[in-house]
Amino acid sequence: MLADPQTITIGAQAFSLKKKNQDNFGSTWMDNTTVPGTEVRMTIRNAYEGKPKTAPSASGLVQTQYERHIADLLVTVTDENGFMKSTQSYTHIRNLRGSVVTDVGNVAQALAAWMTTNADALVAWDS
Repeated sequence: MLADPQTITIGAQAFSLKKKNQDNFGSTWMDNTTVPGTEVRMTIRNAYEGKPKTAPSASGLVQTQYERHIADLLVTVTDENGFMKSTQSYTHIRNLRGSVVTDVGNVAQALAAWMTTNADALVAWDS
């Protein structure tokens, strides 16, 4: 279970997101008090794709159902004229059900590290 609150740092500003909702496979955290006019919302969703199935392989039967794990960060800033500007970033992790958690985590962390270094270039339309 993820801690409550969650801390998200945008630039040099830390936001303390408090859990606002939780259901069976997801949660929503929000902070709309740290910086006036700024709402930071993070949503986590976990789901299975389709029904569980097995398929034969050289080592026996294997699971063919996939899992999805989505982390979504939405930042909405309202200016002095009431105009709202939103920026959203999310990541989607998809893995075969029953995969080794650390193996899947290593792939997600590799992309996160790459994004840390290259996000500005990506937003500047580099490819």
